[in-house]
Amino acid sequence: MFVEATANTDASTTDPSSLESVTSMPVVIPVSPGSSSSPSSSKMARATRRFGSLWHHVTEAYTNALLKQPLIVFVLYFGLSGFMTFCALKYHAKELSLDARAGFETRGTQLSYERLALRHVLDNVASRREILMGDRGQNRTKREVEATTLEPITVNYDEYGVDDGNEKPEVKSPCEVYQGLGGKHLSYNVIDGLGKAIFEIDSFDHLFTLPVIKKLCKLDSILEDVVEKTKLKDFMSPVPWSFHLPYYVYCTNMSYIHNCDDLTQDYVNRFRDLVSICMSPDQDEEDVLNCNTSIAIQVRDYILQKQPYPGYIPTGKIYIGSVIKIWNAYVMDTTADNAFLFYSTLLDTLETFYDGSDGIKLRGLFVGAQEFFFKSSLMADIILGGVALIPVVLGIFFYSKSFIFTIVILAGMLLAIGAACFVYSVVLGISFFPFINLLVVVIAIAVGADDAFLLSYQFQKHKSELKLKNSKLLTFDSDSPPKCDADGYSYKFHGLPEDKEFLSSNTELVRNATRAALGHAGAAMFVTSATTAVAFLTNCFSSILILRCFGIFAAITMLTNYIFVITALPAILIILHDREKCHTGIAPPSASTICAIPGNIIAFIRRVYVYKLPLYVYKIYPFVVAIATFCFIGATIALVWRPGIKLPENNAMQLLRSHHPFEWFEEYHRQFFNFTGRRSYMLNFYALWGVRPTIDASPIILSDTGHLATKIGTLTLKDLKDTVTNMKSIATANFVKTPLNSTTHTLWLERFLKWSSNCETAGTCCLQNDSTPINLSCFQTYVKAEVDYAKPNGNIIHRLADGPIFEKESHRLLGFFVQGPTKTPFSNFYDDLNPLFTQFSKIEKSISTDAMNDMLISSPDITNLFDLLSSLLNGTLLSVVVSVGVSAVVIVLSTRRALLSLAAVVSIALAIVCIAATLLLVGWTINVVEGTILVISIGLSFDYTLHMAVAYKLASDIVVTEKLREANEACGIPIALAGLTNAAAGLILIAAKTQAFFEIGVFLIVMTVISFLTSHFVFVSLVYLFSRFPRERRI
Repeated sequence: MFVEATANTDASTTDPSSLESVTSMPVVIPVSPGSSSSPSSSKMARATRRFGSLWHHVTEAYTNALLKQPLIVFVLYFGLSGFMTFCALKYHAKELSLDARAGFETRGTQLSYERLALRHVLDNVASRREILMGDRGQNRTKREVEATTLEPITVNYDEYGVDDGNEKPEVKSPCEVYQGLGGKHLSYNVIDGLGKAIFEIDSFDHLFTLPVIKKLCKLDSILEDVVEKTKLKDFMSPVPWSFHLPYYVYCTNMSYIHNCDDLTQDYVNRFRDLVSICMSPDQDEEDVLNCNTSIAIQVRDYILQKQPYPGYIPTGKIYIGSVIKIWNAYVMDTTADNAFLFYSTLLDTLETFYDGSDGIKLRGLFVGAQEFFFKSSLMADIILGGVALIPVVLGIFFYSKSFIFTIVILAGMLLAIGAACFVYSVVLGISFFPFINLLVVVIAIAVGADDAFLLSYQFQKHKSELKLKNSKLLTFDSDSPPKCDADGYSYKFHGLPEDKEFLSSNTELVRNATRAALGHAGAAMFVTSATTAVAFLTNCFSSILILRCFGIFAAITMLTNYIFVITALPAILIILHDREKCHTGIAPPSASTICAIPGNIIAFIRRVYVYKLPLYVYKIYPFVVAIATFCFIGATIALVWRPGIKLPENNAMQLLRSHHPFEWFEEYHRQFFNFTGRRSYMLNFYALWGVRPTIDASPIILSDTGHLATKIGTLTLKDLKDTVTNMKSIATANFVKTPLNSTTHTLWLERFLKWSSNCETAGTCCLQNDSTPINLSCFQTYVKAEVDYAKPNGNIIHRLADGPIFEKESHRLLGFFVQGPTKTPFSNFYDDLNPLFTQFSKIEKSISTDAMNDMLISSPDITNLFDLLSSLLNGTLLSVVVSVGVSAVVIVLSTRRALLSLAAVVSIALAIVCIAATLLLVGWTINVVEGTILVISIGLSFDYTLHMAVAYKLASDIVVTEKLREANEACGIPIALAGLTNAAAGLILIAAKTQAFFEIGVFLIVMTVISFLTSHFVFVSLVYLFSRFPRERRI
């Protein structure tokens, strides 16, 4: 019944030490005893050995527990992570924010402290009416509140430049509207409230043809059709005509041209001649006058693209602008659903009509609706992110040839993300989950697949090696394997009884293979997970709230994913392979390939890639090192000089793809047009005294904005006089558009001092001595006595305002303020804001300090934008430096060989620099998303090279070429599979609608290619190079 088998006692195949070395590996980093230490470092060496011994015992104990009870470990992981995921989804799913702007603010900077304080002041300042009502206003009954008649809420069209009164002159032509722009009934501010469009025309000559002009003339009809289709008439402004090129052609003959049908080529040519004269540098006096009329300036600013120099006639495609008679979202008070319905219908209609078929294409559109479109696009990209997982899943399935194993890996990685959500929301109590955290899902799947490939490959490799070792001890025909006995063996022994200990049943063989796989792959997985988590955690050094939240969540996800790959993943390997109860004692037959590629082609690729590649690199390693050096120098130049790491010049917060009309307009409208010409809206300044900066806001919770606090305690007459002096210094500063004129305006605090100096009128509030303390209730008394009282407000104002600040609830005095317009036009661009805030800083340093320290900033939104952009560069660079430094330490500790660590660090540094330079060369600037991806690149750039470095350290051979071949055999296939799946996922994400998901797709492709080349060529070449060093420093 049993086949007789004779044990092979060849020492080369039955050396116990070789098997023992495979079956005693810990889960994570094995600590080798190292070389002998000098007396000066003996204490450190002993401490290292003690820690290493403890670490070895802990990991060995866990490994033994895992091997004995894999099912319990598997159930514990999925049960616990499933429960944590359920709790996170059920109780904290509402914390996911799809708001495109939420979290894009700074915390922990001086400007953020002052901004939050100003925001508290604007939200909690009491009006004069509330102060006059006094305590009665605070204790009104419910009946009194219900009986109160509220002032009606109306739209003030004067704010947007449109006089909505009844006395408006009748206009019969768009030229009359254009001539009246800037007058009583139509101010220049109307341009800010209206939408804008930019059209691409095939050529300058093509523009001035009658068919093109007539097709452009359909614009207003399209706008009216959209209004009629959506039934949302409030979006249509009272302006009767858009500011559009065909309507300016009317002005060549206003008495005859009344509509588009009246246009002829002759009128078009006549208008072109006028345009050409104004574009020419050779103008006589009459031409100069004609080209500087109100209508001519509008054509120059709003309609025709800018001339780089006088006389320039554009060649090739040109752009024309239009100010359309539709209110943009910034001045519309409507629901998000209505805004999305109207603006999406408008965009679709314009893109369909102006599709480029007649040489006219809509290129840019401004209606202020990016946020509404972002939410719908983000949901579509989340689905696309799920589609991007398909290559990863298919890669795992085709490699493992096990549907169950693939499902377990996918479910385990998703539950690891769910467990990270639980830790993030429940354990850490962070109640803000920004949309950018969704990028972690893609990154986590990529890292998890990498680890899954590595561990699965190591398991199969060691299992095959152990089976091959056992088969050499047997002498029966492998084509007719025998049946098993009760102990799981299918052979009898004629040799010594102790020979049987070298032959394992399938259960023992699977556990030995798992132990060996964890020993080899566990170290690499631990190092890569640790370095990636550290890279993400460095985002906490950033002052931008959304980046901190992203860094914390991503780091937690890396750790929960590592827990999965050392618990449930090896457990399922044991469970699945334990199903084979009988061990035949022979090496496994070659498995059939699911894919259609012939086995000989796969074998050829494997032979060349795994075994031959290190030898090929050896022949050219000096050339590879030289090329890598040049690449590093070139990439460094790209980073620090040209194009360099820089902030976005135009579009500070890009949400949608660059080719989207909304984003295209934001990026290029300043380059081609001057839609802000003659804008009267100016940035406001706020100077506060007595209000403390808000320093108790949460650094990671969006809703926790801290509390309003005041520095005012005991005030004296001298304190008030000093404050008046400081107020005047700011109110008369050079940046103020309407400086304080003492003959026409007196500061409120000056009037208070004059009132309090008259003891007959001030009574108990009379102030005669500079050191006399002031009863703070005197300020309320004076407010009740004086009609002229202003409070700080968040609206744009056109003249100076000043006064006291009283808290709304308690009516206590918080401080004093001065608010007014600056000389800087309203802008969202860093280059425009930087000079203003520089002046603020200089003024603050120049004025004297007093009992009520001052704050000088712009509005909360503008201050936040400036602080955000200022923090991006410094915060990103700091995160990069700290991440690289900490990760380098982890590499040194994991390899514990100086030259090997140096080769790994240099290779990884090259990969990081090349990845960053490549992204900059394709046009990236440092926005919030781009800054996040640069930090991600640091974490993920470590993986492939670290796998090679750890595998090289664990290689058993002593010849460098053979060690590299063995290292490539250990991790080359997993690296290739992970790279292919990551690149495939990146290719799918390139189709994303939002810029964040698109850029993460581009990053995955660039990172995969550069990291793969670096690990297989640069790192290997450096190892060859360093192996030439003296023997005592051999790598």
